[in-house]
Amino acid sequence: MPPGPIAETFRRKVLPATLWGVLVAGAFVMWRGMGPGLAVRGFAEAIPYQLSSVEPARVESLLVKLGDRVQQGQVVAILDARAIDGELRAAEAEKARVLAEIAKTEIETRATRVDSLRGIAGNRAEVERSLREAKTRLETARAELNAVKSELSRQRQNVKDGLMRASDLADLEIRRVALTRNVSEETAAVKVYEAQSVSASELGTTDEPSWVEAAVAPLYAELKVFEGQARSLEARRDQHILRAPADGQVSAVHGRADSTITPGLSFIEIMPDTSGRIMVCLTEEVHAPVGVGIAVTARPQSARDRELRGRAVSVGPVTELPSRCWREARTPMWGRLVTVELSPPTLIVPGESFEVRFEPDGG
Repeated sequence: MPPGPIAETFRRKVLPATLWGVLVAGAFVMWRGMGPGLAVRGFAEAIPYQLSSVEPARVESLLVKLGDRVQQGQVVAILDARAIDGELRAAEAEKARVLAEIAKTEIETRATRVDSLRGIAGNRAEVERSLREAKTRLETARAELNAVKSELSRQRQNVKDGLMRASDLADLEIRRVALTRNVSEETAAVKVYEAQSVSASELGTTDEPSWVEAAVAPLYAELKVFEGQARSLEARRDQHILRAPADGQVSAVHGRADSTITPGLSFIEIMPDTSGRIMVCLTEEVHAPVGVGIAVTARPQSARDRELRGRAVSVGPVTELPSRCWREARTPMWGRLVTVELSPPTLIVPGESFEVRFEPDGG
């Protein structure tokens, strides 16, 4: 049966127009998919903190598990520090011993000073008397020596004039030598007594704090050594308490209680909360003119009705993209990583997925 006029009209006019419209719409969609406004994937930027130990240590307590939320400063694990505690107790015991010796020495020094002052008072009088006597003997010896020298000079002239023999001067020469030695000895004695007199005076005027300070100075030097050891041990012990460096979420735990941590290897990873940076995976087939400063809108995959705005702050070179950007787990993809900074800064969940659109000319 031949088709009716309506069917023929539809086949000849309406159907071609409809197909043409579909093709135009498809082309428009494809153009939108290859130009500005294209929706691409992005992830909240986050670099995990990796907690470890500075020396081999056994895990005494593990206080978090994978996925736990933590706050900055929160204790997440405690490592065995019994060996350090033993060294710390020994250092503290030495500090206590030295402090006790300091207290004892201060008491003994004050008592010794009192006795010394009493002795100094008596010694000073004795020293002054001896000094006076030594000066008197010295003056007498000098006077006698001068008299002998004068007599020797007179008699040498007599010998020269032939009035006396040279042998007659022997006794006077012996006397002169003896007196010269006596003057020298008395001069030395006077200097000794003068020094003792000055020392006695200085000791009598030295105040008590100076006496005590001089006596305990070596002990304080010893105390300083043990205090330094204690501070160093306390710092080592504090490193055996692992704390969260920032607010965030536990993203990995490489071990358990009673296991041993190897220095430098990550034991606990904490993904910090991030405030407004998204890493965008821009694959090779995307030809949108993306550059620094271009406007961006981002919608979290978990809340599609929430729209965030920002701008691209960096565009990386073409390279192999991170595996989370791949469409298939075993098929690597190449492209650029674009860093987007939200404005105003907004707290977003680390690693959260976003649908990102680059807006042409500020959008």
